[in-house]
Amino acid sequence: MDRKVVLGFFTYGPPVAGVDGTNEIDIEFSRWGQNTSTAPNLFYTVWPASLNDSKNYTSVFFNQTTPYTTHRMTWSSTAVSMKSLYGFYNDDTNLFYSWQTPANFVTAVPQATAPIHMNLWVFLDGTTDPSPSDGNPVEVIIHDFVYATPTANLTTSGVATVTSFTLILVLANIVMILLYVFGI
Repeated sequence: MDRKVVLGFFTYGPPVAGVDGTNEIDIEFSRWGQNTSTAPNLFYTVWPASLNDSKNYTSVFFNQTTPYTTHRMTWSSTAVSMKSLYGFYNDDTNLFYSWQTPANFVTAVPQATAPIHMNLWVFLDGTTDPSPSDGNPVEVIIHDFVYATPTANLTTSGVATVTSFTLILVLANIVMILLYVFGI
């Protein structure tokens, strides 16, 4: 994608979920304005439950060698894990990148309920020009989105607790054609 274009898949809550900079989990595709062809372009970020902790993240350069990729986010009360695969797979076939919050982040893992969002936008990169740097239109095809029902465990008191849920985003052909992102 163009160096200024950002595709985001993330949790972001209403105000009751916490102030900005907390309780957000992101999978973002962008080079954030960087010009090099191998700049990181896939980012996994977990913002903490409170402002007292720092965010935790990782990034990688990935070369989309197939027209389809699958991206998963699994969020539990103790960890967040993310995986990216080439193709359409329900298992880890063709896994090219994965990450999980480290053990020392367990107390900072977001706990507030938040809706899932997707957005496509232009990173201004220190300018006021709201267009891709190459001037071309942008199209992203989302082939499928799956929310896997949380698993539940019974506690000793007989109360069910949610242990985790998984979100799956299948992208088809992140390409530069047809649709301008202005105002979206």
